[in-house]
Amino acid sequence: MAHLLKFRKGWQSEHIAKFIISQFSFVAEPSTVADDIGSDFMCTLFKVDNNKYLMPQSAFTIQVKSNKKKIEITRNYTYFQNLELPYLVGVVNKKTLSMR
Repeated sequence: MAHLLKFRKGWQSEHIAKFIISQFSFVAEPSTVADDIGSDFMCTLFKVDNNKYLMPQSAFTIQVKSNKKKIEITRNYTYFQNLELPYLVGVVNKKTLSMR
């Protein structure tokens, strides 16, 4: 069975983003695509204590994109209205393996 290139590129961007974000935070993600509610990852920043422990700090949520196109958020209005965490959008550059 063939796969859609669009979904494959999005999947690649999410994995790059997850690796980058994991350098400074714990990362949680929905277990299935059906659980996608507007955020790809829920993250908790950590600080390294005594070069041994990862101490949880503040949290944020992030949506990962492969390009800088505007995103439509009105269909998830209730989700954003009730979200108690900062919401970020990260754009991944697959050529440089970076995210903005």
